[in-house]
Amino acid sequence: MLQYERRTKGLKSVKHKFPRNLNLLLAAALLVTILGVSVSVGAQQSADSALTARAAARQAAFKAQVDAVPKQRILSNCKAVQEQLVNLRAKKAAAASKRLEVYTKLSTRLDSITAKLRAQGIGSDGLEKSQEQFTEFYSRFKTDSQAYKEALNDTIKIDCTADPSGFQASLLETRQLHAKLAKDASDLKATVPLLAEGLTAAKQALLDKENQ
Repeated sequence: MLQYERRTKGLKSVKHKFPRNLNLLLAAALLVTILGVSVSVGAQQSADSALTARAAARQAAFKAQVDAVPKQRILSNCKAVQEQLVNLRAKKAAAASKRLEVYTKLSTRLDSITAKLRAQGIGSDGLEKSQEQFTEFYSRFKTDSQAYKEALNDTIKIDCTADPSGFQASLLETRQLHAKLAKDASDLKATVPLLAEGLTAAKQALLDKENQ
């Protein structure tokens, strides 16, 4: 009988503790949820503040061009322009990413080739000169690509009815950077024949050394 009472006493103890433990778990889960929402809201507010700051900087940079366009015209067209930009971004994103990937791989490959040539004591002045030019254009293309992507995303995301001037300034910068990217791509393309000539000369120098 004493054993039975001890068992039942233990069971009663567990029975009384379980609701309290459950409440603690529920409270902890609620706290995690609240904290998660707070972090998410804080991150969004930070992103919105950064967007507002960038739009303000663009308004200062493109003030004359923005002031030349009536605000009512901006308001009547901005939503349609944003839809067009969304379609453009979806259409061009994959190609832009692929192009940057190709240039990045080429840059890495050139670094490897010139390092190996130097290690073997083979002169490659022509290749190194064209590589320097390519690296300069590649660095500029990469920087302009990142700036263009940010400007395009801002132009799409900004509330153009609440901030038509910020929208117009962001649109102007997007167009400007798009033109710069086209020139960057053209400059990079122009270095390809020079790189090919340098690689051919380096290959011949390597063969000449092996035949000595």
